[in-house]
Amino acid sequence: MSFTLLSVGGSMSTNIVTIEMDKTILDAAVQMKENSIGSLVVRNGEKNAGFITEQDIVFKIVAEGLDPAKSALKDFLNSNMVEIDPEESIFEARQMMVEEDVDYLLAVQNGELKGIVSKHDLLKG
Repeated sequence: MSFTLLSVGGSMSTNIVTIEMDKTILDAAVQMKENSIGSLVVRNGEKNAGFITEQDIVFKIVAEGLDPAKSALKDFLNSNMVEIDPEESIFEARQMMVEEDVDYLLAVQNGELKGIVSKHDLLKG
């Protein structure tokens, strides 16, 4: 299946990296650095439990003076996961982000996670 530049699939990141929710914030930060990415999908076994972003780490942990090595990932993950079909338009994606007040959407097709689209991804092109 191919996507157009005006579809979510044409703008989304398919470099999906996951981390188990029993890890620490430090584990998440290291994994982001190693993969040169700004967010991770947090898993609870076989299920998506949420995601964590570099902004979450900076604002919720570092700026609050918390120790990333002792901070449980499960306590800081974003569990408001909004899904969109990768064939939807980027305009629909942006509208969903505004309505749901989120910066990321999970691109899911036939129950399978295909990618992640961020508000920054929608500005590229």
